[in-house]
Amino acid sequence: MAVGKECTFTSAHSLGPSADDIPRDLGTAEINGQDVAIELLRAGWAKVKELKREPTDEDNRRRDVEAEARAAGKGIWNPHGQKVRRVPHAHA
Repeated sequence: MAVGKECTFTSAHSLGPSADDIPRDLGTAEINGQDVAIELLRAGWAKVKELKREPTDEDNRRRDVEAEARAAGKGIWNPHGQKVRRVPHAHA
């Protein structure tokens, strides 16, 4: 989905420099109009982080997508172990 594609990142929150003196931005990434986090959750390759705040509608949507992947046994939720799928990529 991402190899060789243009990615749009929208910053929602900036964190100051940490111990490594690198500031961090938190937000959303999209490739061809698809939310990267949602696609990772849908494939079962990510988990929703536990929140210390009241969940938003988007947080709840992500939890629902994660629950669907878990119920389907995808990715990290596969009871027989994770399955790797190789995708060949030709360099331009």
